[in-house]
Amino acid sequence: MRGRPIRGLFGGLILGILVDIDLVFGGVVKLSSVLLTILPLALLVVGFLLGLWAPVGRSGASAAPPPPPIPATVPASPPPAPVGPEAAAAEPPASEDTPPI
Repeated sequence: MRGRPIRGLFGGLILGILVDIDLVFGGVVKLSSVLLTILPLALLVVGFLLGLWAPVGRSGASAAPPPPPIPATVPASPPPAPVGPEAAAAEPPASEDTPPI
């Protein structure tokens, strides 16, 4: 037996009950309608059949090869000191005073 028929059975029943509640509160059908009895039972059967049909698990195709192992980490060195115009732009000019915070 393939699929999950019991899960489909419960799913169809819950869907049927919720659709019934939606139809009643939406004013589409009256509370004494026979449709409110037939619809949950019909969706229960549909859910059961879909649960039987549904494929379960992985397909027969082989999975992708495992990823390569993670290389050993290299110790991090401090970043190089800026050289050139970037070094001067990194520090504020000495003649300017920074405003108080």
